[in-house]
Amino acid sequence: MKVITVVLDLIGELYRYFREERERHVREEGVYWVIDLVSCSQKERFSRIYPELELAQLFNPILIQGALVHAGLEEILKEVLGKKGARVEVEPEGSLELDLREFIPSAEGKVSIKGRVDLLVELSSGKRVGIEIKTARADLSIPHEHHVDQVKIYNTMFDMDESYIIYVTPDRITQYRVEEKMSMADIAGRVAVPKVPRYSWECLTPDTLIWTFDCGLKPVGDVSVGDVVMSYSMNGVVAGRVTHVFRRYVDEEIYVLKPYYFPPLRITGNHPVLARRGAEHSLWIEVRELEEVWSDEGGEHEGMYLVFPIYAKEVDVPELNANLCELIGYYAARGCSDNSNLVFSIRPDEDEVAGRIGEIVRDEFGASLQEYTRVVNCRKHRYLCIHSTEALRVIRNYVWSDGVGIRMLSPKLLLLPKFKQQIFLNAFMSEDKCAIKTKNKRVIGCTTSSKMLALQVQFILLRLGKIASVITQLVDRFGESVVYRVYYYEGDPTHSLIERDSFWAPIQYIKRERYRGPVYNLEVERWENYVTMSGVVHNCQYCSFSVLCPYKVVK
Repeated sequence: MKVITVVLDLIGELYRYFREERERHVREEGVYWVIDLVSCSQKERFSRIYPELELAQLFNPILIQGALVHAGLEEILKEVLGKKGARVEVEPEGSLELDLREFIPSAEGKVSIKGRVDLLVELSSGKRVGIEIKTARADLSIPHEHHVDQVKIYNTMFDMDESYIIYVTPDRITQYRVEEKMSMADIAGRVAVPKVPRYSWECLTPDTLIWTFDCGLKPVGDVSVGDVVMSYSMNGVVAGRVTHVFRRYVDEEIYVLKPYYFPPLRITGNHPVLARRGAEHSLWIEVRELEEVWSDEGGEHEGMYLVFPIYAKEVDVPELNANLCELIGYYAARGCSDNSNLVFSIRPDEDEVAGRIGEIVRDEFGASLQEYTRVVNCRKHRYLCIHSTEALRVIRNYVWSDGVGIRMLSPKLLLLPKFKQQIFLNAFMSEDKCAIKTKNKRVIGCTTSSKMLALQVQFILLRLGKIASVITQLVDRFGESVVYRVYYYEGDPTHSLIERDSFWAPIQYIKRERYRGPVYNLEVERWENYVTMSGVVHNCQYCSFSVLCPYKVVK
């Protein structure tokens, strides 16, 4: 075997080059960089206190790739424009001197603003043009607001007539023209008045429900670092561990994104969601851009879809045989308990249900039923009482309740083999199962007072290949109260796509509303996304100082 000795450490040389370039630009007191004025004010402060964290970004392959694209395009454009008679400067440095008191009386001191535009081009006509090169992982909502603001400052700093932002993305290479200049007053305001964060970040309202493997559905405001959430890959649902939870307070306009069959998703406009147009491939698209595409297509059902992945893997629980799955279904729909008894409420004419419950508790626990009737509000009710410690243990292991109307299933029930879930479902829906015939399908539904339970039943129905939805209704039984009706559709649904282990729901509407309060985002390792009750949401990317920032990291 021939041994090859490495003579050139090319990667090492590359890293050393970028490190020396960074070390040439050391922060000075009273000097701000243009990038500081288009970033979160907290980032500028942390970069002065913790320069080593910013230095660590030198080894980020994405940033290195961007630097290489910059270097290559700068040389190409210099050569091409030079042949046309233009004078081209590569990364010239400029500066502005500001006395903040001229613009903001309460501010103190003079500051310098320094920056480097990628290319400064002086045409033969005397016109001065700037070129700023940007790379992006995806073609989402470009040009970005902070990039446009950056170029406006350069137009002022270098007294340019106009500038062009060139974007290099995996989907296309394109350019945007920016003629505006940022006023000296606006620049001074960005220095003197800190803004944290400076722009709207991608976040969800705290009541957004996230699918987890630990607890089933969980509000995003209750998710903690270490929780294992459902994430999405092109091969289906996978497990992802939460590494950071971000929170901030907002008073701004947010988006309400409502797919058919699922609850609305309240989300800030910069947040990417997984969508597709008709039969095309899926893509990550920011909500505000999704609104534009959906509006351009007239809000048609056949236009844009959101994905709801279906967890196909089956995880059996040997303890739960067919009898116990059926008993849990009856209890989830119509049962209650105290410290020693299980009680089932049934209609007076449900002799078959009473017989099945009696058979199950006798065969599985060696217990018997005690039956009695009561008249409540002029209506006769029939009750089945079971005194069995073991039956009580089994039920409480798989049906959780806080005693005030919130009932939910153990996550183990959500992943059972499908034949066991069908047995559970048949029992659960036996109480008030109703069917409505329409032109091309039959709609079957049942009712529960627990929203969480209704959504879990919807999840099970989807696993069984049934298109399901949950509708909230006000009823007047013993005073006004809210109930949740779970419907599923037999036959082809009117609008939907089913592909492998995913259900694609058309967008019903997108609207905006004012929101004041906390918003959250999760960072999920490897897969960088998480499954909500209304679709798949991508991680947002924070700066290198996010681990220190009190405005975002809370858990």
